[in-house]
Amino acid sequence: MIAGVSRELVARLLRDPGVEPFAVMCKSLGMPRSDFFALVSRQDAESPLPAQRAEDLLGIFDSMARDYARAVLRYWDWDGNPRIARITRLLGIDDEVRNGFGGIRVHFAIDADASEDDIKALVAQSQKRSAVFDVITNPTGVVVTVN
Repeated sequence: MIAGVSRELVARLLRDPGVEPFAVMCKSLGMPRSDFFALVSRQDAESPLPAQRAEDLLGIFDSMARDYARAVLRYWDWDGNPRIARITRLLGIDDEVRNGFGGIRVHFAIDADASEDDIKALVAQSQKRSAVFDVITNPTGVVVTVN
């Protein structure tokens, strides 16, 4: 195991030509942003990335929290489970695999000078007022237009 995932997954991530999985792995390891960017923007590498590609990868790196990156790696590592999609699902490479999630779990770790009941009431109120929670838990129409 390396960083909590199998060696096989690490090998797959390093071989992946898209490099996005490498960004996820670096984020999950807690690599500093500057070190990640220095690594992907090296021009003395065997196959250097174009500057714009390095910037795009930095955007991917910046777009996720470390805990999320760790969860994604564990998810990708579960190849033995046929109900869990391969990396191609997230990258849109395999048209036969649905892009969506099977479920979402949310956990709050709140450290506050409040009673447990007050904290539960705050979380319940937040769920009632959250546009994100509402759109996820209720059918929502989507209209896409192009000008």
